[in-house]
Amino acid sequence: MADPFGLRENLMWRSKHETAVTYKALMPEDIVMQFTGLKEKNGEDIYEGDIISLIGATYTYVVKFEDYKFVCDHHNKPFGRWGDIYKFKELNFEIEIIGNIYQS
Repeated sequence: MADPFGLRENLMWRSKHETAVTYKALMPEDIVMQFTGLKEKNGEDIYEGDIISLIGATYTYVVKFEDYKFVCDHHNKPFGRWGDIYKFKELNFEIEIIGNIYQS
């Protein structure tokens, strides 16, 4: 069986007839994040897991995808959920990405 991705070392299971091979998930160092459809002030795409700030505001927020929508939770604060990320855009807040939960 061909191994186009070089995954032989990640082989988990092979049938006794050598017809089916199952591999571990492919995600060595990359994290898959879902795009919100929004861009921040510098034109960068905003993704699930990004830590954002509002220009002129004190707090930072983490973008999450829950209950079929993107929401913003206060980052490192006990205040809980701010709400739907699209409210920031509706209220004309300028958003800036300052990091993400995977690298910060």
